[in-house]
Amino acid sequence: MTLQVQLSPSLPPLRVWPEQIEAILLNLLDNAIKYTPAGGQIYLSAAAMPDRCQLRVADTGSGIPQADLPHIFDRFYRVDKARSRRSGQHGVGLGLSIVQALVLQNGGQISVTSAVGQGTTFTLEFPASAPLTANTTVVTTSEAKGLP
Repeated sequence: MTLQVQLSPSLPPLRVWPEQIEAILLNLLDNAIKYTPAGGQIYLSAAAMPDRCQLRVADTGSGIPQADLPHIFDRFYRVDKARSRRSGQHGVGLGLSIVQALVLQNGGQISVTSAVGQGTTFTLEFPASAPLTANTTVVTTSEAKGLP
């Protein structure tokens, strides 16, 4: 399995909770790893768009049936339990509902496309924060938490 990362050099600053963005990406990457066979590909990309940043997590895994796509963000929904047993993966169906909640909490949007046997792509978009100016004060994560 190969992970390819492509980050635009001109990503805009975002007004988001870094820990929540980390949790979102870890969950999506974990799912991609679980359902992508040996020799498959996983892609992570971030691109600047007008007034927003677009993140994508894509894989060449087993894919999600079209009938299941409208439900994958529902709490406790699991695509074909036999699929999970075959891959040796177990879950309770909360991961993607948590991902969606965190994306929305950070002012973003999430969408998914998938084809059985070809893979899945999750696309996330977050609004860019106002451009930095000479009068802008940037607070780092550690400063925001009151750490030295």
